[in-house]
Amino acid sequence: MTDVAAPAPARPRKLKAQYEVVGDRLRVFRRRRQWFASVFMALWLTGWTVGCVVLAAVVVQQREVFMLLFAVPFWAAWFFVAAMLIGQLLNFEEFELDREGARHRAQALVVLSRRELPLWELRTVEVAAWQRSENSDSPPEVGLVFRTWGRPLRVFAGLPEAELRWLADQLTKVLDVVRRATQSADLPDMLAKSTDDAELPLQLAPSDMEVPPPSDCQWTLTESFQAIELTSRGRWSWGAVLGLLFINCFWNGIVCVFVAVASGLAPGGPQGWERLGLIVFLTPFVAIGLLMFVGLVMTIAEPVRRTSWRVSPREIECRWRWFGYGPRWTYPIDDIAGLDRIELDKSDGNKRGRLGSLRGSWPPATNTNDCPYRLSLIRRDNVEVCEIGGLTEGEARWIADQVQRSRLERFR
Repeated sequence: MTDVAAPAPARPRKLKAQYEVVGDRLRVFRRRRQWFASVFMALWLTGWTVGCVVLAAVVVQQREVFMLLFAVPFWAAWFFVAAMLIGQLLNFEEFELDREGARHRAQALVVLSRRELPLWELRTVEVAAWQRSENSDSPPEVGLVFRTWGRPLRVFAGLPEAELRWLADQLTKVLDVVRRATQSADLPDMLAKSTDDAELPLQLAPSDMEVPPPSDCQWTLTESFQAIELTSRGRWSWGAVLGLLFINCFWNGIVCVFVAVASGLAPGGPQGWERLGLIVFLTPFVAIGLLMFVGLVMTIAEPVRRTSWRVSPREIECRWRWFGYGPRWTYPIDDIAGLDRIELDKSDGNKRGRLGSLRGSWPPATNTNDCPYRLSLIRRDNVEVCEIGGLTEGEARWIADQVQRSRLERFR
């Protein structure tokens, strides 16, 4: 009996997405609608709307703080379900791959995400599963993952497995065609290599050509005569802000109602020891609400956060700043030992970050930490000076290349 090579995945008879192939250009368009859930939410929202309108009329009529606090959780739930219903009915995904690169857009009334990737940055495409968050217990989502030099691009979650396999095969073929058609020698050799966990840690050295930063690089470079400084800033996330805003309104709204009762703002509240007992009972709930509020404030203030690394002849300095203020860490460099090399590695937590598998052994489920790489700056006596973490592989290679080029005499 002879072995036969596995055939290419067959095109399913029924496809959930729309496909358009023109030459070496592939376009995929897909609407993701769940009619049963949408009908249920619409019916629920209809009844809930009536209750919210009645509450609004009562608040306007009575003009009492207690009634306003009582109504806030109901109104927050209305907005949350309305946003989910709009997302169920109006969401779509669009993806294009051609000689220019890849473009992806997700929209539901407003643009939810948009990303463009140059062709050189695309590495592989595969079917995989991922968790929405690292600590989530929800079932993994299965879709296509484009491995890039920056953050991976995850698309078309929820399509049938057979269709995902076939689509991954089609995208791989188109990617090979456009790569051959646009083959260029203008990129460093290291970008053609793949870094596997088994190869790490990996010593990095400057190539003949400068390593370009990935398209989604969060770091900017500032170079002076005495030092080189790398700075990144936090990014605004509508999903995180709106999610935390809903949780705060719902949780803290309910807690504020009970606090109002305990403090005597509501008529007929408890007195004496009953009031004291209610205050003690509410203490942990108030503490949780305060933590939620702090999380909301920090998420809103994320765009003003700055993280900087400054490499100078005498020391390496790291700073976290909000509005110009924040902690600072300094790592002195020994004049005798000096810096010897920079190594690329993955954080230990991410090496062990596999979440098992979905439906047996396929596809592997991974966490959503998109920046697992770190750089270790090591002295000549083989002692680590410091590490720069939270990087994509492209960011790590670009930073290492820039540091070594700017201060090359210190790595000899």
